[in-house]
Amino acid sequence: METGKRLTYLMDALEISGKEMAETLQIDKTIVSKWRKGHRKLAYKSKYMRPVASYLLQHALEQRREVLSQILPEQADCLQVGEQESAIHALSLWLSELPHLSAEEEKKAPNTPMQSLTEVYNGENSWRTAATVFFQEVLQVPTGKTITILDFGQVDWSSDNEVSVSAMVSYMQAMLQSGYHVCIIDKITQDYRSWEVIARWLPVYLSKNVEVRYCQKLDSGFMHQNLFYAPNRSALLCTALENQKQINHCVLSREASTVHFYDAVVQTARQNSRRLFETVDASDAAFILQRIDERLKSGQLTYMMNAMPTFRNMPIALVRAILEDNDVPEDVILRCIAVNEKSFSTRKRCECRQIYNLDHIEWALQQESHVSYELTAIVGKTIHVRREFFVEQLQCLQKHCNEMHYSITLASFSALDIQQQTISLIVQDDSLAVAWDPQRFTRRIFCTELTAVGGFFRYIENLWNRIPPICKNEAWTRKQFRHWIGSDD
Repeated sequence: METGKRLTYLMDALEISGKEMAETLQIDKTIVSKWRKGHRKLAYKSKYMRPVASYLLQHALEQRREVLSQILPEQADCLQVGEQESAIHALSLWLSELPHLSAEEEKKAPNTPMQSLTEVYNGENSWRTAATVFFQEVLQVPTGKTITILDFGQVDWSSDNEVSVSAMVSYMQAMLQSGYHVCIIDKITQDYRSWEVIARWLPVYLSKNVEVRYCQKLDSGFMHQNLFYAPNRSALLCTALENQKQINHCVLSREASTVHFYDAVVQTARQNSRRLFETVDASDAAFILQRIDERLKSGQLTYMMNAMPTFRNMPIALVRAILEDNDVPEDVILRCIAVNEKSFSTRKRCECRQIYNLDHIEWALQQESHVSYELTAIVGKTIHVRREFFVEQLQCLQKHCNEMHYSITLASFSALDIQQQTISLIVQDDSLAVAWDPQRFTRRIFCTELTAVGGFFRYIENLWNRIPPICKNEAWTRKQFRHWIGSDD
């Protein structure tokens, strides 16, 4: 379905007129008309896309939630709990088309018919042009199939510009939203895998129907390759030299025997690979706690980073009071309390450094209530925490802010230039790393692969070393708590 037809379909289903949308968004109604007729494209990166998607989403949540559930089945969980950020992004992808070749890329593309059996792309960053053609071609593959990417170092994602990463993430999200599965098989070397790089791919890694695997691969010394494979359709092999990764040689093949050969390559790579990450639905907190408890080494330094204090470190009576205030059924309350108790017992086994975002806590204290995304994910409905409940939680934390095996550090994430300010991390070196962001994603990453865990640990230890020494001072921390709760004790 073309972009204009998708927009028209959704507006008709929601009973929204072009005039109504134009007035709400304060744009010319002829622009909306041109979008609907296909005379003007509503591109994903257009300045209009997010306002349009936000408006349609809000209208649907208020009037016709089932319409969104039909067109965005991947976002059903988000829609149920009222989480909007992920749904806005998914709806933007659904309304837009896959990126097409730019004018510059069109010049680099071979002047051959679309159905030629082999196409060759050479030159600086030519893999982007080749990948654009490949992902457009994926749409010819029946939905439900798995698109496989063997990432063996042809592109250095740690230093490549943001445009390349953003484009790849958008392509993969579009594939997922269109009903395909994605399998990424990465190579593992002796070097730590940077958390900063992993964080840029979280929108993909934390999506449903994505599998991230790894295999050990000895460096060739001078050459690196990536393979993109669409079953029974095409294969794209991209090659770059070690010291000139921006210069690529890419071959896109549709020839049957070649595609069959690369199918065997993909199957072999899969058989010789292991899962890099395990992803777990955010609602299944008991399962992820069980996995954490199995892997944590007692007495070892463990970092915990959260934007806000969560229900996991509340007294049971307070957890119950908040849930009852939100009309949560008793069986669900008991499930949340069990998670709370398990979190306490697990935490006592380790030397924990808990880091909270000072900015986020101060913001929450200015609100009448705020949303607990952790509880929302588990309960399945939006859970609001009234200010008086939050102050009571801070009072409890003040009493335990620097115990023998547990210390709390308050730091400004914006001052530390932390890009992912709502992310939560649990990291124990040579053991495990857990990452999640219930405000944006419905899944959690659980990782035990040592080079990735080491990358997580290196990141958070570096962050710890950048936190101003005063923020690690117990007296200063207690002073912040006293200020928040209005106590001079």
